[in-house]
Amino acid sequence: MELDPFELRFTHDSISCRFRAGMRIDDAIDAVRTGELDPATFPPIDAFELHDGEGPALLFSLTNRRLFVFSCLSMLGLLPAGVVRVLVHSLRSDTLQRSLYDERFRRVAPKWERSMSTINQGASVVVRSCHRALHFITTYLSGSSLS
Repeated sequence: MELDPFELRFTHDSISCRFRAGMRIDDAIDAVRTGELDPATFPPIDAFELHDGEGPALLFSLTNRRLFVFSCLSMLGLLPAGVVRVLVHSLRSDTLQRSLYDERFRRVAPKWERSMSTINQGASVVVRSCHRALHFITTYLSGSSLS
């Protein structure tokens, strides 16, 4: 499925400024800006749908750094068609139900629950990035709650 990156929420309250492979988030954004990197080379965003019992379900990203990059690229007008590829996993999938002990909960918890450290329903995320202002401008303009 393809979605506007601003239809997705972050699961974490903060993210690393580097991808697991070592590339800095800012370097990835700059490489797309200069034409050195095609945004289509990124894998799809892994996401899941979560209902809080009130209102519509929200889509949360399991790949928060990628979502941050795509959000910035969209604000810069560098995201072809303004959408990203998203793979939505069922909450019951093996991927999201993979359980491990989590010190925060002091119990075994499934992947989706361990991923949820957001303090603002995933509206924004904290990251060391020179593009972080774009992220917060977008959050403000979209009317997402930061409380």
